[in-house]
Amino acid sequence: MNRKGQVALEFLTTYGWVIVGIILFIAVLLYYGMFDPLRFVSRQCNFELGLPCTAYKLESSPATGGTVFIVQLSNNLGYDISLPPASILLNVENVGKPGKQTYAGNCTPAAPYTVKKGETFTCIVNIT
Repeated sequence: MNRKGQVALEFLTTYGWVIVGIILFIAVLLYYGMFDPLRFVSRQCNFELGLPCTAYKLESSPATGGTVFIVQLSNNLGYDISLPPASILLNVENVGKPGKQTYAGNCTPAAPYTVKKGETFTCIVNIT
């Protein structure tokens, strides 16, 4: 009877250390961000070839209860461009509402405005 208890205790101790080791290994992987989904998705902002994205941000807006997309673009097209009202359209899927949605936004300086070549401008889109 005593022998069975010793075998059971050795079994639990041996595999207990294995489980502790696995938990520590997973904790180290979590600490160094191995399971971070953003690690597998590139952070990039692509527009037309001559309109490089210099900065962008997607943040929640407590004022509207929705999300705000802010992007700063640079006019590298080689010519001046005009920004009419609602000059940016953002197509998203399952952001704000289920399914595909299109949201219009405005760029600053306020429209109508001509952006000279080489200048930067900022566009804001409210996603509700």
